[in-house]
Amino acid sequence: MLGSEKPDVVIVAIGANDGQSFVVDGKVLLFGSEEWRKMYQSRVAEFLEMVESSGARVLWVGLPPMRSGPFNQRISIVDRIAYIVVSQDPKASWWSTTSFVGDASGSFREFAELPNGTLVRLRAPDGIHLRRKEHPQ
Repeated sequence: MLGSEKPDVVIVAIGANDGQSFVVDGKVLLFGSEEWRKMYQSRVAEFLEMVESSGARVLWVGLPPMRSGPFNQRISIVDRIAYIVVSQDPKASWWSTTSFVGDASGSFREFAELPNGTLVRLRAPDGIHLRRKEHPQ
């Protein structure tokens, strides 16, 4: 993805689709199993190493809380593994979105009130993605 580019910083915001089993060498690694956790940790570390090989520092954006409780539990596992890898890397920093888009308890929040009293949508209707800002036509 970087090609010949040599950025100073790369912002990484991935993982929302990673809360599932996957196949490695013809073997299914069940989501959350010890084998799955080790492989996922290895994949995160390899991805981080690949991005940093361009000389860039990495800002890894943690996943926000999700609306669906079961999905949020899966994403918490994914996020925790990524956090462990990123926090051990001196060229990488972790940024948690929870205090910005979660409620006071760190749970899913769809709307927020601005200081002027205006209510704004933070999240897309799917309960997963952050809201895209609409641009005037």
